[in-house]
Amino acid sequence: MKKKILSNKVTSSSFAVPTRPLAGSPVKESPFRLLIFVIGLGLLGLLIVQWLTPSIWGADGYYHIRLAEMFRNNGFLKTLPQARFSYFADKFSNKDWLYHLLLVPFTGFSNIFVGAKWAAFVFSGVFYSSLVIIASYYVTGAGLILVGLAPFLSGHFIQTLSRPRPMVLGITLGLWVVHFLIQKKNKGIFWSSLVYSMMHITAPLVIGYGIIISLFRWIFKQKANWRGVFITMAGVLGGFILHPNLPNNFFYFYLNGILVPFFAARWGVLELGAEFFPMTTLEYLNNYPVMVLGLLFIVLVVLVERPKTKQSTQIMFLLSSIFIVLGMMSQRYVSHGYPFLILTLGMFISDWQKSDGFKKFLKKIERAINLIMITGVILVFWLLFSSFSKIVATARGITIINKHYENMGEWLKQNVPEGELIFHANWSDSQYFIGINPKNDYFVTMDPVYMWHKNQEVYKLYRAVAFGQTKDPYTVLKEVFKVNYGYIGKNYFSALLDQALVDERFEIVQEDQFGVIFKLK
Repeated sequence: MKKKILSNKVTSSSFAVPTRPLAGSPVKESPFRLLIFVIGLGLLGLLIVQWLTPSIWGADGYYHIRLAEMFRNNGFLKTLPQARFSYFADKFSNKDWLYHLLLVPFTGFSNIFVGAKWAAFVFSGVFYSSLVIIASYYVTGAGLILVGLAPFLSGHFIQTLSRPRPMVLGITLGLWVVHFLIQKKNKGIFWSSLVYSMMHITAPLVIGYGIIISLFRWIFKQKANWRGVFITMAGVLGGFILHPNLPNNFFYFYLNGILVPFFAARWGVLELGAEFFPMTTLEYLNNYPVMVLGLLFIVLVVLVERPKTKQSTQIMFLLSSIFIVLGMMSQRYVSHGYPFLILTLGMFISDWQKSDGFKKFLKKIERAINLIMITGVILVFWLLFSSFSKIVATARGITIINKHYENMGEWLKQNVPEGELIFHANWSDSQYFIGINPKNDYFVTMDPVYMWHKNQEVYKLYRAVAFGQTKDPYTVLKEVFKVNYGYIGKNYFSALLDQALVDERFEIVQEDQFGVIFKLK
């Protein structure tokens, strides 16, 4: 069978396995030893970052590891009474059930939160290894080094990887789906889509990947793999059908996969996590300098040199561009898009490096090449130092804040009768408390939409109390919500705290610089 190598078409030789490259393979410059070296160095970096703090990175990991323990002890969960005023209490759907199943072995640690940290490292390692392995199919040695280095040039992204959250494995599976779509490997497309669908609620993104890639090929009069689109649909639908909480999972997808992004576009309608809102331009440049500098580099080279690029590179660039636009509305999309941009940069540089035009370009800058190389090395080291400094500073803050929550949760665990409902001013406090003290109940967890949609009036009253907007919070808490204990964080809920401090019916039973636990007399 003859193999043709076209400038803008991906051929079978473009996907030779890097461990044993075919003759003339574009990846013959990415040897197996370099691949192992890059992955090993990256895993070491992730391990160091993970243990910059003894605590779990973020809040959600406390919830996830505790649910994994419940999974281990009780099997598939049908209800979660700890979120008493949300759908979790009577219409539960474990939207991350496969992730919690994978977490089960890590609940065997004497301290399950240490297990959560090791799980976060393992799963971030799976992502990083996948990114580098996928890159090795398309890039030269120089491109592979760039791909391996780029994640560490963004402190924000490395912190995202360091959290024990299912989104990390979701992003990983999304990368594999795109890789298989480019290669037209239908079995890989199906199984990656199916597993993604059971792992994280963002799985329908892969259908979008299939449509975008097929449209791209169709527009440029290349053979589109429309079958791949239907295979992604089948994989995602199969994951929904296999869900242990069927049919509730379809309803939860509507709540979390449709309503929440809709509310994120309409600011102020419903409280959401910070990741659903956009970064400022300065934050974008500060947190993801490679996205800005990388795009600028690609645009300049294209305008000046017009290098020929493969279809796979063009597809990665298109996906990156779409996520960059979406990231202007919600920073969560930046986390999904950053790996695609990393791959785009590595692939673009590799394509250019193998072209005749690159040799001519080197001759043009022959006198300045040493200066350019030195400047590039200095820039990389500066970005690495800046990124690591931010990670260290964040780790110190996380250690202090999470220790506060662990102390407060332990106090509640030791002093509040089992089964009592505990008020928490911030809806996201419950992620910590369910993990630390699962014997008590809370108002809502993971997302306020699960309480808001169930009873908007109850939710509005809850938030009015939290923000100190009711005249008599004691009566509302005691008579309406039937609580005896509650927690108030000092950062955003000073109005409620001021009310509690001047009302003798509130008794402050535990306090530190970040928050208080009160008891209603």
